[in-house]
Amino acid sequence: MRIEFVNFGPHVRGFADVADMTAGNGQGKTTLLNGYLWVLTGRTLGGFEPARQGTPDGETTEVRLYGFDGLHEIRRTTTNAGGTTLYVDSDAVTQTEFAQRLAGRGIDLDFVALCCDANALTSDALTSDDLQKLLTRAEVMDGEELETLRKEAANVRKSMKQAEAYSCANVAMPGRTTSKVSDAELDFVRRFDEYARIVEIGVETVCHACGQAIPESERNARQNTYDEAKRFTDDKRAEYERVQDQINVYNAESNAINDAKRIIENATRAREDVIRYGTRLREIDEQIRDLRAKSVRADLPEGVELVTEQKLKNGSTKSVCTLTWNGVPLKSVNRAKRIEICVRILAQARDRAGMQSIPIWIDNAEAVQGLQDVKNVIRLVVG
Repeated sequence: MRIEFVNFGPHVRGFADVADMTAGNGQGKTTLLNGYLWVLTGRTLGGFEPARQGTPDGETTEVRLYGFDGLHEIRRTTTNAGGTTLYVDSDAVTQTEFAQRLAGRGIDLDFVALCCDANALTSDALTSDDLQKLLTRAEVMDGEELETLRKEAANVRKSMKQAEAYSCANVAMPGRTTSKVSDAELDFVRRFDEYARIVEIGVETVCHACGQAIPESERNARQNTYDEAKRFTDDKRAEYERVQDQINVYNAESNAINDAKRIIENATRAREDVIRYGTRLREIDEQIRDLRAKSVRADLPEGVELVTEQKLKNGSTKSVCTLTWNGVPLKSVNRAKRIEICVRILAQARDRAGMQSIPIWIDNAEAVQGLQDVKNVIRLVVG
């Protein structure tokens, strides 16, 4: 394979074979690796910026890769909109179409990208979940069911956190300061309201419908009704206001009591939910632990073991995903040995998948030894 750069990384123009490279710092080793990865995936490693600083307006960044898996040319170029365009043998294709095309040839593009980072196991920040994903992509673990359980656990933890917040609610039940009004008092209020409406309307002397004067007999009857209503409302107003105040206070206290009951009921349910979610999390943790123990599908390199559970001081166990070498956690092993282990894991997965033509890259490989038996490894060495 051969690669060509235009305005890529620190270089205006350049070309190189995709092969081992020994050179000083700043001489293009990382550019070679990231150019290969970028043209295939649109991604780079370690914060590498594809576009060369100082590129004149109107000029694009471009990488061409020749001879990848029998393809004549793969080309990626930047666009004015800030994206990229991918061409395969001069035909523009989407990234998805490209991945599907390679899949039809037996090449997993995600695995190709994984083979560009043999340093994946050297990070001190590598978590159990990160390691599980890496081993799944490398086909060391069967991770589909594990990933489903991991997502469920995340959702349960989120729900449990919300339930814990509700379960802490603490409210005192309000007391009563007044009693409920009687039926007779309610009838009194309704009667007073009816009389108050009559007083508000007054005595009409003209019919609204026809505009004619209302007959005297009917007008007198209306006047009598008005006078009765006026006397009643004047005499009973204080009593009406007392009863109405009692109704308002009673209703306000009822609302406060009902609100307190709802809060208490919700808190009680939330505490029950916390217990239920905790139980489910323990079940999921046990399922993950069992699955991890059963999901190793490959022979790991000599001395390497995948630990899937950890015993706690209280005698219980929790699910983990940790690689060890000769019983020592991989994070405590020197970087060169960790890279060797990662390369061997990738090489085994590559061989099982029949993708021997895909190179495994090692950047800063000067300290890495013992991989002479692994074929198609590209070593980038400072020297």
